[in-house]
Amino acid sequence: LLASLPSRQAALSGVDALTHAIEACCTNLATPITDALALAAMGILMRDLAAAVRGDADARARCLVASTMANQACGNAKHGLVHGLARNVQTLSVIPYGVTIGVFLVPVMEFNRPAALPAFARMADAMGLSRPGEPESSRAAAVVPAVKRLLTEIGIPRRLGSDEVDRSRIDELARMVFARNTPAQLDRAALASVDVGGFAPSPNIRRARYADVVALYERSLVGWSVEGAPPPQTPA
Repeated sequence: LLASLPSRQAALSGVDALTHAIEACCTNLATPITDALALAAMGILMRDLAAAVRGDADARARCLVASTMANQACGNAKHGLVHGLARNVQTLSVIPYGVTIGVFLVPVMEFNRPAALPAFARMADAMGLSRPGEPESSRAAAVVPAVKRLLTEIGIPRRLGSDEVDRSRIDELARMVFARNTPAQLDRAALASVDVGGFAPSPNIRRARYADVVALYERSLVGWSVEGAPPPQTPA
């Protein structure tokens, strides 16, 4: 199965595994044990995922192990806002899950970084991005550009298309985030009455208000940029 995995699926599954590792380091439930698993996993994925997408058998085997480690990490430290935002898009649109994860990963990382410099610095170390004696802030700043480069290399879209997410439904999507812990299934009328006055119910390391969630959904329609690359296009 691993040898015959299509490259596109390898990319989509790989970005989800990478996100599991990154999000496990960026929740208020992270522990030294979950960090150890997540950091080791993301180091492998950042190094080997592009080769795995191209079909390298050894890289695929290493990424499979890393994916398992990342899943163990996030199974205990839980997910942050990337998964919290992406899962709601799936309720309104038929779009590959790995695409939504990849689109939201960069904006959420940029949102989290000011509140998580130590975690981002550790991620930089695990990804091989830091130099001896480099200050924490510089190490932390290197992570998002490296993730952008990898996602671009493996062909992950940088934005969602207007046919995939209608801007008029962003309020609804944001309210779904705040209704996450509601035990009952909500219809659209009930969703409109969900209290969005506090923080979103998420273990995300930086707490998000309704305006933050709306801004992140808006960002998914604009996309994220890569230095030296053309602006993000609507996904095919």
